[in-house]
Amino acid sequence: MYPNNNIFPILALLLISILISFTNAVRIRNSVGLLRQKEKTAPLILNNGSVVIRPQCTYKEGDALVGLKTIQILRLYRHPAETHYVTTADGYILELQRIPAPGKPVVVVVAGILQTSRDLLLNCKGRSIASKLIKSGYDVWLG
Repeated sequence: MYPNNNIFPILALLLISILISFTNAVRIRNSVGLLRQKEKTAPLILNNGSVVIRPQCTYKEGDALVGLKTIQILRLYRHPAETHYVTTADGYILELQRIPAPGKPVVVVVAGILQTSRDLLLNCKGRSIASKLIKSGYDVWLG
């Protein structure tokens, strides 16, 4: 028996979300049209050394969103958002936002350490990974 086996469900959820992110990255990028040759682009170098070309944008519109919570940003962008609270076995209360698309594939997007789900929406209006997934019709959960 492992000590602290209460952490395993959380680790499993994180591992699943990471696997979903990596295995579907190419398919999502192509279906969403994340990279467009017509726009100005800037290189983004990932931790594994690969280079991705992403559209440049200004953060002026992001400045207006400072201080807003994730649910407020989603409502500002007119997305039908829901807030769900999940209590883990060890007593932590997690807040998740869902942008429902009944009958569509589910995508769980988890923010990195020292981030919140709000950060998944702040890459210029309509250009964040969460916005792209929502526009593509996925049932998106942000955590």
